[in-house]
Amino acid sequence: MLTELLPALKQSRVVLASSSPRRIELVEKHFGIRPTVVVSNFAEDFSKRDFATAAEYCRATAITKGIDVAKRHTPAEFDYLVAADSIVVDLTAETVEAAVIEKAATATEADHFIHRLRGRRHAVHTAVVVIVPLSSSVRTKARGGEEEEPSALTDSGASLSSSLPPAETPRVDVRPGDGVVVYSAVETTWVTFAASISDADIASYVADYPSAWKGKAGAYGIQDVAALWIEGIAGDYYNVMGLPVRRLATVLALAVSEQRRRQ
Repeated sequence: MLTELLPALKQSRVVLASSSPRRIELVEKHFGIRPTVVVSNFAEDFSKRDFATAAEYCRATAITKGIDVAKRHTPAEFDYLVAADSIVVDLTAETVEAAVIEKAATATEADHFIHRLRGRRHAVHTAVVVIVPLSSSVRTKARGGEEEEPSALTDSGASLSSSLPPAETPRVDVRPGDGVVVYSAVETTWVTFAASISDADIASYVADYPSAWKGKAGAYGIQDVAALWIEGIAGDYYNVMGLPVRRLATVLALAVSEQRRRQ
């Protein structure tokens, strides 16, 4: 996979629909490219009630962010567009609306989120999306001579279960109306916070380390001071940082191989 993927990316125009310093760093470090960074204007305001699982809510948000950026570019301006979205999920909640813990915007939210995670295992979902222009990814011909779109593959859908879901096969979605083909997958990691975190610790964290929680899903970053509270993780560490590089590589590899096959 890597012998085909990395050389292809270095010769391609890659757009990253995120201004996250962590995502930019991970793409540059692990894929050896310097993407063009374009921030999505999507308000990220989907109603969680409209989704059966937190993973699908996360996927829809990432796809919409990516398509928003893709629509501002002509097919000649990019080969691959990468988007992502991360959420923290309370595994004890019974509904998607109650389970999803969004990015902390205020000290009050940060305090509440960390108290909610204390002493519990929670899930981190990151949806990774790769978008290619439809004109550069010609659809295959069916036996009868008609165009056949790639089929959408089934998602694991296990966002509120108590066991780590198996890695899903990337989903392929042809969108003629948007002029793109969308490849996507959701990665899940379990994270356990210590029960010994004191109220004073949380108050100090919120007051003294605003950059560690502000704008972060669940009000923490695993690479920051909150790492002192983490008893363990099950799954991809980079997923908790906001970009599971192995999962992104598999999605990119599929997009690259399909594009080459259809040329």
